[in-house]
Amino acid sequence: MPADPPHSASKTGCTLAVIHHPFESSGPNGPNAYLRDVWELMHGLGADLVLNGHDHLYERFAPVDASQRPDPAKGIRQFTVGTGGAALYGRARASGNSELLLSAYGLLRLKLDPALYEWHFLDQTGNVLDRGLNICH
Repeated sequence: MPADPPHSASKTGCTLAVIHHPFESSGPNGPNAYLRDVWELMHGLGADLVLNGHDHLYERFAPVDASQRPDPAKGIRQFTVGTGGAALYGRARASGNSELLLSAYGLLRLKLDPALYEWHFLDQTGNVLDRGLNICH
């Protein structure tokens, strides 16, 4: 059986990528335009979500393409989770695709199934501050 070409869509279920810096951010460390090519590649490969840190806050974004245009059908949802202990950041700018920004210590619990992914952001006492699910492409 021939190998898949390097830029073919993912044949797996939900696809998660982890990158240290956020592509987009309402915090002080974004946007990072140098990640556009990586985002375009991930979008073309069918990635569903990206997890990053660097900004010391929790931010969830709507699914977008590499030009930061809303793309609910094939877009990538970004989660920025820099909430592990360093001093927290507040909003430094308004990012157009941001769905929620929290300045709270906590963790993100992700569950990836073949057809969908589910998230819960829990603060340090275990209270759920954000939750949701989305169908994978």
